[in-house]
Amino acid sequence: MTNGDFIDSWALTGANANPHCITTDGINIWVVDANRSVYKYNMAGGYIGSWGLTGATIAPRGIATDGTNIWVVDYQGKKVYKYNMSGGYIAVWALTGGSNLAVGITTDGTNIWVVDIGTDKVYKYNMSGGFIDSWAVTGENADGNGITTDGTNIWVCDIVADKVYKYDMDGNFIDSWALTAANADPTGLTIDGTNIWVCDTQDDRVYKYGLLAPPGYTGLYPGARAKMMEIM
Repeated sequence: MTNGDFIDSWALTGANANPHCITTDGINIWVVDANRSVYKYNMAGGYIGSWGLTGATIAPRGIATDGTNIWVVDYQGKKVYKYNMSGGYIAVWALTGGSNLAVGITTDGTNIWVVDIGTDKVYKYNMSGGFIDSWAVTGENADGNGITTDGTNIWVCDIVADKVYKYDMDGNFIDSWALTAANADPTGLTIDGTNIWVCDTQDDRVYKYGLLAPPGYTGLYPGARAKMMEIM
């Protein structure tokens, strides 16, 4: 196997007909739809349930979890909304530092990153929304539309190039790989440390790709690893 090898795909439930973003805690997967609902699946694509976002959310374009809470970024409202794992609303904070058109969000349990399709940058915040810094994506990755991290690297998918771009945590470009042909409209991606899942907004499917883990790699960020150990 090489990085980005296509493994398989599965269809979203019928109501989840226009997915915009996706996240996982290594145990379940959540997908946000244009109808402002969050749909929960098991890792094999089995539908579990759904819940609605707070009414103040206008255009959700990114979702992230640390295994304890869930964050959703609003593209139009320029805000990040925090929920518990059952969908209970907790708090909200405004994006700062220059982010204007955020289309993806991710966390390693210590910091939060959003990717902005207007500025072609990735913005870093602390867990309370305090702006830390930003860096530009590589020129080829000019239509980034989803972001994920495992705490060691960051990946950004591109809705025009139909590729996934890999960066280190400081924003240095490492490499890229092409999505399978059917996955032509990627709007979000997530990682469990072993695989990457990409949701497609046109065919309403989730595509699974393999990754090669470096020697000594232990998987997801510490919070998710701990949670996974609890159920083993």
